[in-house]
Amino acid sequence: MVQMRQYMYELQHLFFNEENCISCLIDNDILYKQRICSCGNAMKLNIGKQKFVCNLKKCRKSVTIRANSFFAGCRLPYSKILLIGYIWLCKSPVSCAISISGCSSHTICEFYYEFRELVSNIFETEDTSIGGENIIVEVDESKLGKRKYNRGHKVEGVWVVGGIERTDERKAFIVQVQNRTK
Repeated sequence: MVQMRQYMYELQHLFFNEENCISCLIDNDILYKQRICSCGNAMKLNIGKQKFVCNLKKCRKSVTIRANSFFAGCRLPYSKILLIGYIWLCKSPVSCAISISGCSSHTICEFYYEFRELVSNIFETEDTSIGGENIIVEVDESKLGKRKYNRGHKVEGVWVVGGIERTDERKAFIVQVQNRTK
């Protein structure tokens, strides 16, 4: 908890200042730095209004900076979303996030779900190899399924093989096994 407060103090310029937060998101390529209008002209970013605006007098279309990003369907300020994300990364329970952020339990639960989805999508798409010289990898197989109260009939499930490195990085993999005969 002490570390959480220390880092929160260091990051308060993001959590409590919307313009700093937006600038940080743009600098880290989380929000778009520039957009091209449907007319083909480069759009200008207006951070105060949180929009990209086409400068052509004929066009004058505008697009919110949230469009096509993680923040697309959200109404909360970016700074509050980052604060909720920080609280989630600190493994704080929902009740703690509610009291710190001032958001409803429904909102916090929705964002916690979205953050878990983001992390799981990275694991599904990122292809890395583990192990190497002088690195121990623990490998095991397991069947993933469910029985109610661990009683009753045998359960259909999925056999998987997984491995994890014995390093500080703890790189891991898990793969579904189609045929266990060999």
